[in-house]
Amino acid sequence: MNLSFARQNDVISHLAGFRFLTQPQIDEFLFAGSSLTALSRQVIVRRILARLRTLGLVQATPRVVAPAGGTARLVYFLTAAGYNRGIGTPRCGRAVRGSAATRSWSTGWPAPT
Repeated sequence: MNLSFARQNDVISHLAGFRFLTQPQIDEFLFAGSSLTALSRQVIVRRILARLRTLGLVQATPRVVAPAGGTARLVYFLTAAGYNRGIGTPRCGRAVRGSAATRSWSTGWPAPT
């Protein structure tokens, strides 16, 4: 399996679990504890997101510009095609609704008493 393909799948599965993520959040999920420089990490994440947007799997919220100028950070989310590709890849204690993983997957945490 290609490393960039694996990272693309990681981004899709994290977006399936969290629904909305910014580029710095995706960066942290993919490269926490990595020896790569911050600039290298940003470039890799930008390329992965651009590839996923080209494939129609990920979209970004439109930029909102205030009257005084400046831009808000983009927030990324999965399209319907992205959700279909991400079905069955649970992350962060959540599974995609309606998938087989919902019925068979658990967090492994003890039940609260």
